Amino acid sequence: MNQGKDTLEKIMEGIARDAELETFVFFGGTAVDLLSGFADESSIGDLDISIKGIDTTTMDRYDLTIQKNGYTITKARRLYIISRTMPVFTTFARKGKTVIDANFMDDPTRVGLFNIDALYVLFPGYTIIDLHGTLEGLRSKTIVPVRDLSSENPYFLASRFIYVSAKYDISMTDAKNVRVAEVIVGHMVSEPTDPRGEFDSFLSSVFRSILRARDKVSYLKELIEIGILSPRLSDLESSVKQVIAGRHHPDMEKITTVNELVNFFAGYVPAPSRKDFYNKIKPLYNRTWENDDRRVTRIRST
Repeated sequence: MNQGKDTLEKIMEGIARDAELETFVFFGGTAVDLLSGFADESSIGDLDISIKGIDTTTMDRYDLTIQKNGYTITKARRLYIISRTMPVFTTFARKGKTVIDANFMDDPTRVGLFNIDALYVLFPGYTIIDLHGTLEGLRSKTIVPVRDLSSENPYFLASRFIYVSAKYDISMTDAKNVRVAEVIVGHMVSEPTDPRGEFDSFLSSVFRSILRARDKVSYLKELIEIGILSPRLSDLESSVKQVIAGRHHPDMEKITTVNELVNFFAGYVPAPSRKDFYNKIKPLYNRTWENDDRRVTRIRST
């Protein structure tokens, strides 16, 4: 963990310097991966930070500063809601291969939906806060909600649940985790309306998670078993079932992009319904901030 912590501190120093921030919270996959030993510096993804305050003065100052220091804002400030009522404003900024995902919120420590993604680090001081057992959860491959599941949009929950399971090779159908899956799917069924468009995030996570899974066919079987595709993606579910029923493991392992995966599944949709299939997944291509190659090659404090 010491090497990971050293790298993490260098990254946070670089963010503080480039954004000219005196205080922020560092969270998300990079923090978890470095502190758990899951990844090294060469495979770190985008940098998630949260900053206290949703006033325009605070957010405008950040935007101007980050651009002054060589970053380009690749996705303008957008609003999303956590816990149904709490506003968060997000800005994506890029400099070379470094992407900072800055989240402005009243409580910058309110991060994560499950124990697996709830760890965060405070700047200054580099204090690691692991209130919900993130590191232990990774070791035991257990996913536990950090708050009442009914307090969050079910598609937002589903998006994170399937992605962390794929990324960290955690079984969604294991006895420790299947109840969480069942509750999430139950909320998706009982809450079919989606006024804030969280389905788009879920749709993206479905395809990214399949690509990320170590054993794609086994992962597809788990998606079907927990029923998480049924509420809104019945055509995709039907295609997945056909893939599972056949001998397509070599074909699946060759797929490396979302487009290839979409076309692969579309091949199992009856021709008269294929246009409708593509229309249903069209929101996948609206999430332009996910099209960047978000990799950090090196961040130094100099």
